[in-house]
Amino acid sequence: MDYAPDGRGAVPDATVALIPTVFGLGYDPTSLRATTDAEGKYRFVGILPGSYEVALVAEGCAPRGGLLARVKANAVERFDASLSQEKVIMGRAGDRDGQPIEGVAVSARSSAGRIATGFLGLGYVGGSRATTGADGRFRLGGLGVGEWYLNAKKNGYVIRKEPGQIEIGANGEPPAIELVFETGKHQLSGRVVDDAGRPIAGAAVSVVPYFGDRPPVRSKSGWSASTTTSSDGRFVASGLSTGPYEVVASAADSHQSGKLGFPVRSRISS
Repeated sequence: MDYAPDGRGAVPDATVALIPTVFGLGYDPTSLRATTDAEGKYRFVGILPGSYEVALVAEGCAPRGGLLARVKANAVERFDASLSQEKVIMGRAGDRDGQPIEGVAVSARSSAGRIATGFLGLGYVGGSRATTGADGRFRLGGLGVGEWYLNAKKNGYVIRKEPGQIEIGANGEPPAIELVFETGKHQLSGRVVDDAGRPIAGAAVSVVPYFGDRPPVRSKSGWSASTTTSSDGRFVASGLSTGPYEVVASAADSHQSGKLGFPVRSRISS
């Protein structure tokens, strides 16, 4: 399989990944990678017949994923694609007094909600991630035209307003985003047990704001607090603000795995 640019300029040093649409083809799928040369060309040799998803990632470009290529037996296939210049979302995270907050995890996810090549170690092909610096600023690059959902989180802090959906047009960048956080001053404690009432040590406990019938917050702003249970199954989640929360516990040992029961809902009052 070969690739050549479509005449609008070569893209060198781009990473091209083939992802089998049907696994179990007899080889490690992470080996199906190639890098474009100075002319934007790449080649895969010895590919088994079948259908593959093609993902392309290059610095300064908007990644592409979800492209479908079909390889026939004893044939040389040509698959051309193009990459557009990246779009960027920039902004700043601070407290109510305007002081910058370092270490806030910020991410943008496409409305398609897809991370096509995360298991290949290529990162997002449907979004971008960044962490705020000492000045509270962040930059999310590698984005394309379309609708993006912006998430921001830091343990011990509660965001005052969800950044929500951002529209990126073809002719410009979106305005700078201002994220305002407040320090959570409350705690939520409890105990995790199994069906027989025995404590579960080392269970992961996540506490996230609950907004009723709205989409799960874990896909919008991340966990508000996370901790693990002690030897007696008890936990304390700190840095929370007032309001309703959903508590989810999970354990990864040989006896307990996955989600333990249904989410538990609680409310913190001032």
